[in-house]
Amino acid sequence: MEADITQAEAMKRYAVNQGILEEHILKDEKSITTVGQAYCVKRGIIIPNNWDSFAVLTSDFHIPRTKEIFNFIFGKDFNINYIPVPTENYNNQEIIKAEAKRTGVFRDFWKGVKSGDDGAIQEKMHTEFPFYKGKTWEEI
Repeated sequence: MEADITQAEAMKRYAVNQGILEEHILKDEKSITTVGQAYCVKRGIIIPNNWDSFAVLTSDFHIPRTKEIFNFIFGKDFNINYIPVPTENYNNQEIIKAEAKRTGVFRDFWKGVKSGDDGAIQEKMHTEFPFYKGKTWEEI
């Protein structure tokens, strides 16, 4: 992957190479974490377009954590298709362990917040979540 492109652009290029029409691809360039990506995609793309289904492309080793995060942020009213992008890290045990640890941190942080509860998620994102704490939606 080129160093001068974002993750979102890299995933877009992969999707186009797999035959997905470029006009069917929307990408989030605002966020800097997976939780932030789920939040920004929901608030900035999915809700404004009144969609109830969409696909998320991410690295193959990142799929389990991505699913947990997006399913939590979106709740049960959305149909999300997860598309793994093959990487050389797919079976890297150190990376898999790190992903599992991050998933545990995610679960602990959001304990007590109901999946898909936009108000509670928004409040916690802007008051407690690292990287977004103290920022308004427009500042993200």
